[in-house]
Amino acid sequence: MEKTNIIVFDFDGTLIKGDSIKLYCKWLSKNIIDFYFTYHFRFRLSKIFNYKLDLKYERVKFYIKRQKKNYLSINEFNSVLKNHLFEDSLDLIKNDLSNLDVYVVSASFSEIIESFCLEFLKVKLITNNIENYNTLNDINFKNKITALSSNIREDYKIVKGYGNSSGDFDFMNISEK
Repeated sequence: MEKTNIIVFDFDGTLIKGDSIKLYCKWLSKNIIDFYFTYHFRFRLSKIFNYKLDLKYERVKFYIKRQKKNYLSINEFNSVLKNHLFEDSLDLIKNDLSNLDVYVVSASFSEIIESFCLEFLKVKLITNNIENYNTLNDINFKNKITALSSNIREDYKIVKGYGNSSGDFDFMNISEK
């Protein structure tokens, strides 16, 4: 049986400069002092009293509530992501979109990057969701391959894999290029 050829990109640090979660939290902060106090100090202090606290999850949950409270559309945040795209990201995606399925597989959250990836980049997205997230199913490292396999029904082959961190090595190791 013929395998489906796909291209896989990581998101943070690969397609955009920086970390989408941090950019999102900064976007929702009243000012730089509010950002540093809430993002860094408040949650790290909480972790001292509860070492099992998942900083990534708690931060995103907190800021999603803030976004809803302030009636802000995620589409407004998309312009921040657009401004953080690496210069060659769109060209790389467009070149590959012509004949292959392009996936972004990210440890970020759908609540933060989904509309940007689907509507602007026009790629398929596999990422965490705040509703069913836990540390064990975090889409990073070997879980990126597990998530790909459970989202793609047929056998696939990664012809190109793009990543920039140790969390991407697993899918890059099974990529042809």
